[in-house]
Amino acid sequence: MKNTFNELHQWVIQNWIEAQRLEDTINEVREKHEAVCKRVIQAVQAEKPELDNCRPHPKEGHLSFARTEWSSQSDTWPPGLWIWNISFDHLTANDNDAPCAALWLRDPRGKRFDLDKMRAKTKSAALELAKGEEPKYKFDDEGGRDVVLWYDITETRQELLQMLLDDQSEKFVQCIVSHVMILTQFIPVLNDILLTKQP
Repeated sequence: MKNTFNELHQWVIQNWIEAQRLEDTINEVREKHEAVCKRVIQAVQAEKPELDNCRPHPKEGHLSFARTEWSSQSDTWPPGLWIWNISFDHLTANDNDAPCAALWLRDPRGKRFDLDKMRAKTKSAALELAKGEEPKYKFDDEGGRDVVLWYDITETRQELLQMLLDDQSEKFVQCIVSHVMILTQFIPVLNDILLTKQP
């Protein structure tokens, strides 16, 4: 008969106090990471106060930046500017999804619109912003069905992790803010898509 507790479970039980301390420490680390992410949000809102619906998503390792006027069926997952995959789970494991920045567009309030058409409109704006340079943006739906634009964050996982650990995480905050500010160039496009009545 199979044991109720496997070998790893038994090790935890035999080292219960140490394991509990480790669990408490991990929770503290996660709380500190979330606090750093909130600093990113505060810095972005200082530059772009119109982004008044911003929040960390610590369980998933994401940050979202949106306007209340863009509101969707889910206030927790609003259409807008997103930074994905910056949790310790993502930064310490190369087999997890890589950190990236994206415009994510869920149908607001049940409205239906052609995501391919919206993706084409966003691509046109991105090429205009690139001003002849090779754009780093991707427009396929590899990042997800509702993604109209995305790009891999240029800094490596190791670099982002080191930024988190150094200098009160200030370099990490500045780095993530810089990527959000790149995405803010597309606020007029999102306004056009999300605030214009669809036929």
